[in-house]
Amino acid sequence: MRGFDYTAGTGFDGQMPKRSSDSRFALICNTDEAHSMANALGWHERTLRECENLDESVRHLSLSGYDFVSLVYAEPDEGAVAQSEINLFYSRDYLALIVPTKPGRKLLGLIKSIEGQFEDARSRKNPLSYLYFCILDSFAADYSETLERLEDEMEDLSEAIERRHQKNQSAEISRLRKSAYTYKKLLRALSYIGTQILVDENDLLGRDQVRYFRNIDTRLIKLYDFAENLYDLSSELLHSYDSKSAAR
Repeated sequence: MRGFDYTAGTGFDGQMPKRSSDSRFALICNTDEAHSMANALGWHERTLRECENLDESVRHLSLSGYDFVSLVYAEPDEGAVAQSEINLFYSRDYLALIVPTKPGRKLLGLIKSIEGQFEDARSRKNPLSYLYFCILDSFAADYSETLERLEDEMEDLSEAIERRHQKNQSAEISRLRKSAYTYKKLLRALSYIGTQILVDENDLLGRDQVRYFRNIDTRLIKLYDFAENLYDLSSELLHSYDSKSAAR
């Protein structure tokens, strides 16, 4: 467990800071450590079960005093798409990011990047809301980068098919098509999260912060459109390959 206590203005590692009426802190911990904080922070049993089950689904819940967000992180892994679940608890007093005990290499880099923003948030009027935005923004940026790489792979394969038709290209098209479908499915679910956050039933965001979350909502919708276009592109690749096969 590691994080930053905005009341004391210092970082901490290993132990959650003592809570007071004006305390505000952010932390990152794994699913095993989440148990030790559930009672102290008043987490509903349902949300704790969500952290335990790791069912890799996307959801947003507004509960008594806090919001719970479950996100799915996806990264390429030996020709497939590996998925991990990240859970977020957000209230006026704290932000807790629950990550896998053994994150993948790319996810670990994302976690380190988010952790690096904890102290930067000190200068913000609402550091917790700023970090909440940063986490969602980092997710969106990471997905955008992943989809751009997938698009490059499809364009390279399209050019290769035009130059020379080969049998092994069929397997490559299937892999890219499956990856595009996975990202499309995940981002469709994520595109709903932005709208749910903006509803802000618990009134946690603050009026001066809402515009940033509107931007996140728009970006997630556009990422879903991007993934959908990539899936369509994979269909065009398949059609092109089949046409070349028929011509041969």
